[in-house]
Amino acid sequence: MARQGNSSAARAARMRATASYFGAGVIGGGKSVPVPVGMSWDPGFKTKLSSGTYLTDYVPTAFKPTVTGSTFYVDPVSGNNGNSGLSPVLAVATLRNALGKVNAASAALVHRIMVNLPSKWVFRGTDGWSISLTRRCVVEVNGGRAISALSATNTALTYTKSSGYTNVYETALAAAPSRVYDLSLLSPKMLTDIRVPAYASAECPNYDKLASVASIALCDSTPGSYFWTGGVLYTHPRDNRASDALVQPVTSGLNGSWVPASGVLGATLWVDGIDFVGGSNPMAISEAVAAGGTGGDPTLRAYFSRCSYQGSTDANDAFVHVGYGDSYHYHCGAFDSGVDGFSAYGINAASNTEPCANRVEIGSGSFNNGIPAQTQANGTTTHNGKVISIAPWHLGANNRTAHFVNACRVWIAGGYIGPSASVSGASSCSLQIGNGATEPGQLWVDGVTVLPGSLTDVRVTALATLYHQRMNNLSGLIVDNQGTITQYT
Repeated sequence: MARQGNSSAARAARMRATASYFGAGVIGGGKSVPVPVGMSWDPGFKTKLSSGTYLTDYVPTAFKPTVTGSTFYVDPVSGNNGNSGLSPVLAVATLRNALGKVNAASAALVHRIMVNLPSKWVFRGTDGWSISLTRRCVVEVNGGRAISALSATNTALTYTKSSGYTNVYETALAAAPSRVYDLSLLSPKMLTDIRVPAYASAECPNYDKLASVASIALCDSTPGSYFWTGGVLYTHPRDNRASDALVQPVTSGLNGSWVPASGVLGATLWVDGIDFVGGSNPMAISEAVAAGGTGGDPTLRAYFSRCSYQGSTDANDAFVHVGYGDSYHYHCGAFDSGVDGFSAYGINAASNTEPCANRVEIGSGSFNNGIPAQTQANGTTTHNGKVISIAPWHLGANNRTAHFVNACRVWIAGGYIGPSASVSGASSCSLQIGNGATEPGQLWVDGVTVLPGSLTDVRVTALATLYHQRMNNLSGLIVDNQGTITQYT
């Protein structure tokens, strides 16, 4: 099966586009910036430095696989899950129903789901993704953002004003939620941090996560909070409006999930324009190989553009890829996880000694990851894999904002890293390569702004190496160097 993103024709087209974009390597004051040789990885796009900004010629649609199978249509307004989904007039109503139809189709073909929306739409509970997709698939959204919110019920909640309180609105909710979001508002950090790019609020929004407080009275006096007790959820939106259906509690369980069918190489997933909110992991990729087994698909490719992953449970990551292959994240965000924002492990995750999934981040970022009790939380991390991150905005995690361990190889060009949200303790660090005395990780940083404010701004553990260029503020940072720090060109 020839995927459009890796076919000979597509490669030739991308080369022509790159030649036009870069010319002889310098265009409009820009300069080509090659992937460091030590990365031993060609990600399929080129990078340049122009007027202090790192840019790529990556275009998400150039990597979209050619659809060779069926297209299933989703229309939550006029669709019906009794329909075939094979045309717009026979659309199904929910995302999960369409995913189920793809799973029942041929594993040898690339199928498509086309979600047509009137505006922003919340697919709640088992109306959302909430199933493990096992096939090659393209998932596109037209007309607005699709939100897959893993809630305890598929229906929108109705709130009533709580008697005796000014700003509290309540609804019946049998079990305590893992998180509560106000899907009509953006988080304060997304609105106020000048390092969050302007496109993020529309392309990878972080919704306003309500803070859990200890009483109804505190909820009343604290905008942007909630309190749950005895089967009742009490909420106080940050803008002091009456709580409505977009004040959404979420819970643990399966939200976004891709588990490619075993024994079929060349697994491909391409997703654009979905916010994965809640669930144990809002989005997870895992290969169908039993723990302790071997194998996996190094040709696996997952492409996400303009997506967000937010609100995992306390012990889990926002986005995690367990296995092999590569995932690409263009203008994506990972927020409010219990542990890591972006993460990757090998199939036998506990060992951290085998090769694991690689990841590309282009204009993607993270913040507010890691609960206070968590001492191993990172905004972006990998365990023995490769990461290329161009113009990131990883703006604080509870412990290490960017932390890469084992025999990983990582290149970061431009963007912002740090500081840690925890200003004290051994794990307070903005940027760290390595995690012990036996981990020969390699990290190349080119023009990255490491933000001060952590107990340690940059840490290089024994056997690890940090290569740097165009790092104007490195000399002014708090650096713990137990390995090697050296310039490269």
